[in-house]
Amino acid sequence: MIESIKKSLSKKYLVGLTFGLVGMSLAFLLLFQRMYQHELKQLGSQTSIQINKLLQASLENAMLKRDLPGLARIVQRLGEQPDILDVVIANPAGEVRFASDPSRLGKMLPGNGSPQCKICPDKDGLPTESTDFIHLDNGTEALRSINPVHNKQPCNQCHGPTAKHPVNGVLLIDYDAGSIRKRARNTTLMLMSSGAVIVLITVIGGLWFMRHVVVKPLANLSAATYAFSHGILSQRVAVNSKDEVGQLGHAFNDMAETIQSHVEKIQQNEAFLQQLIDAIPDGIRVIDSDFNVVLANRAYYELLKLDKDSTPTKCYEQSHGRDAPCPPTLIACPLHEIRHKGFVSHKSIQTMYDRSGNSISTEVYSAPLFYLHKGKKKWMIVESIRDLQKEIQLSHELKLSAIGQLAAGIAHEIHNPLGSIRLALHATLRSLSGDNCDKGQVREYLGLVDHEIDRCIDITARLLKLSASATDIPQPVRINKAIKETASLLQWEASQDGIDIELQLDPTDPRVIITDSEIRIVVLNMIQNALHAMPDGGTIQIRSEKSGSQVKIHFIDNGIGISAEDMPHIFDPFFSHRVIEEKGTGLGLTICKTIVERYDGHLHVESAPGKGAHFTMTLPDTDHEISEVAL
Repeated sequence: MIESIKKSLSKKYLVGLTFGLVGMSLAFLLLFQRMYQHELKQLGSQTSIQINKLLQASLENAMLKRDLPGLARIVQRLGEQPDILDVVIANPAGEVRFASDPSRLGKMLPGNGSPQCKICPDKDGLPTESTDFIHLDNGTEALRSINPVHNKQPCNQCHGPTAKHPVNGVLLIDYDAGSIRKRARNTTLMLMSSGAVIVLITVIGGLWFMRHVVVKPLANLSAATYAFSHGILSQRVAVNSKDEVGQLGHAFNDMAETIQSHVEKIQQNEAFLQQLIDAIPDGIRVIDSDFNVVLANRAYYELLKLDKDSTPTKCYEQSHGRDAPCPPTLIACPLHEIRHKGFVSHKSIQTMYDRSGNSISTEVYSAPLFYLHKGKKKWMIVESIRDLQKEIQLSHELKLSAIGQLAAGIAHEIHNPLGSIRLALHATLRSLSGDNCDKGQVREYLGLVDHEIDRCIDITARLLKLSASATDIPQPVRINKAIKETASLLQWEASQDGIDIELQLDPTDPRVIITDSEIRIVVLNMIQNALHAMPDGGTIQIRSEKSGSQVKIHFIDNGIGISAEDMPHIFDPFFSHRVIEEKGTGLGLTICKTIVERYDGHLHVESAPGKGAHFTMTLPDTDHEISEVAL
């Protein structure tokens, strides 16, 4: 490409310069030729005039002296001069009186109509001075100069008065045109050669100038532009001049620097955006109005087992294995729903398919995204795709994790009854092994064993309720019982940290619609969250109360509190800010909020640094709803 640019510019310059110089040379040559011929004529005319004056002086002298033979000798000698073909002096009637060629004496000059007479004087008029090229009868080309010999006062005696006879005769001289044209041709060839040398020097100099001053810098600029347009943003032009081409190179470098800076900034922003959405555990994808997936995160590709670099671009191809948009009558297409329902957020349950064709149950949250493109308002949708199977698994794992944290407390709770059972059994064995067996004492020991076994069964029953599957059917659950039994599992852990758990439960024993295991998980996480916020001990108050058509459960601690910076993020997934060294999962409050909102409830928090935290969980009152239905 660069070589073609060099050849193109050089060729155009060479052709243009050559045509221009040749044209100018021809124009000047023609002009010079005409000027040269004119100068020749003028020169011949001036020469003949000078000769005429000489002859006229000699004629006057000869006439006065009556020396006509002397005048004839002058004419003859003049005709013998180089490059002079003929010299004639004729009277006004055209008769030759004196001639360098004696054979022409007494003859008449050619009259009108003769090719040789186009510059001869008219016999009825007065001859005038003239010079022109003619061809003689023998084919020789001559430059003929005609000059009239005027009558003067000394000649009036023979020729009459000047007023009546103004001209005494005509002087005609024929110069050899061949020698004149040869000198002109030689001069022309010399001028043409000089012009050719000048043209050659001009062309070579112009080519050198074009190559080093124009073509080479432009070729470098073209190469840099080509490289820059193909992604080599660090490409720059070496500038060695301050002329217009150099200024163009500086302008290119400035432009390239600006573009590279902007591109790098855009790439950094794109990388940050990709890293940002890749950090989100749910699948995220952005779809334009033509069903193209323009952006997606790592979780989305992992969910559908897609290759990011070689996947179809259409959303229905990627997640539903279709070759056309999903029918809105069969599948709740978020793009269709948002467009036809006033661009509001949409939530749906969809069955998607990974690359292997395996079905995946998902919960899809969609929201519109508006932006400007070339001054026009455009829109896309942002989808958050949650794998329901993983959500169930995560909830179950969270409960198992919470149960694991209870292991120490449960072991302590069971250890004491087992110790009592062991002591009672040893005492019973000693009593039965003796000679005097006290049946009342044995009965007392066995009663103690039975009581302690009931305690162990109660503890394990509470633990089983806490670990029950989240797929249980929601039903009315007594809040007070769930709070007491769950709190009892954490009493030993709290006592080890110097924390008291105080219960203030509504005596009306309110009920809410929820699964028993989920309400216990919420209570467990809320108490554990408070324990982690009280490294120096303190008090946790748990209150339940009816409030109109709702049931409220308050969790109040006097721990370190929550800062204003952390407050907007405490319910975000994976956000953890414990004051103890052990790092939390950051999912406890997220799960609590999710469970509460699933049953049309609300979880609210009030806190300030150093003043503890007050969480309020609100759920619909089942008994109030039943009474409303009965009415």
